[in-house]
Amino acid sequence: MLYKFPILTTITWGLFLVMLVIKLSESKVISFDDKDVRLDKRSSGTYGKFSFQVSLTSQSSDVFTRSYKTLALSNGFIDYSKLQNASKIWTVVSTGKSSKGNYELFSISDKRPGWFRILLEMISYIINNYTLIICIPLVITFIICSKEYSNDYKYVSMQHQTIISKTYIFNALFIALIALY
Repeated sequence: MLYKFPILTTITWGLFLVMLVIKLSESKVISFDDKDVRLDKRSSGTYGKFSFQVSLTSQSSDVFTRSYKTLALSNGFIDYSKLQNASKIWTVVSTGKSSKGNYELFSISDKRPGWFRILLEMISYIINNYTLIICIPLVITFIICSKEYSNDYKYVSMQHQTIISKTYIFNALFIALIALY
């Protein structure tokens, strides 16, 4: 038997994973010598003092930008003082320009990033920049399945109760992921 609560939770996670795979497939790792780029850090207009934006401009006038939240786990990926003193700057960037004419900057580091760091920073990037899009299915899940959250909800069977309990865990993990990043 199909239950709408686990199906909608699966759609929420599925959308997030599809966006993650798309962004990973549209990225490339490139490096710059420190004398070939200009690195800027400034407060972001989006969240005021709670975020900052890092911009990297190459000699060919290509601009790579990324916003970071000050009080989030994603901020732990960037060490701006190391970047300023690095002889080579490694980046993971989009292969195409955004609508603003800049390249998306997924990761920036003073050493070549490994696959695990790229994955974590891509998760961070998606949560920071697509929060509304990835949360719409979760909000719809809460609205449509509000009965599943009440104390007097009647489970169809023991299997149904087990599935709903596991679904709660996946929803909590998704919310925690968004809150941490």
